[in-house]
Amino acid sequence: MNIQKKSFTKIMLSIILGAMLTSAVMAKPACGGKEGHMVERFEHILEHVDLTDEQQAKVDLILKDLKQNIVNGKSHKKSHLLMMLNPEDPDYLNKVNNHADQLASHKKAKIMQIATAKQALYEILDEDQKMKILKKLERRMNKIEKRNAH
Repeated sequence: MNIQKKSFTKIMLSIILGAMLTSAVMAKPACGGKEGHMVERFEHILEHVDLTDEQQAKVDLILKDLKQNIVNGKSHKKSHLLMMLNPEDPDYLNKVNNHADQLASHKKAKIMQIATAKQALYEILDEDQKMKILKKLERRMNKIEKRNAH
């Protein structure tokens, strides 16, 4: 009977620890971690810039490409793997480390795709349009800083 209690306690502890780790991995960043959200932000910022028809066509292609080619899959879907791993497994920490490396690599690829798209968008704009965007971003950052100061 005592052995069953210990086994039950170990199993429950494994499940609870796995759930805690999974929730930490799945937590979304406070500033928005959705790549679709970034595409919408690019679109919103560019709405305030007077683009020529040629520029608009190029912008549309870049954003369409970004939406279609953003690294496929959701990295948090695999985070449930942590719940399935047994902490008593001698290779447990190596498996967790490998999983964390995969998630980090996936996130890096997404960030690089967004940065490449942003760079391509800026290449299309003339200096006045870039200044307009910079001023808008500056105002937005000031609002965020004021909000965070409270």
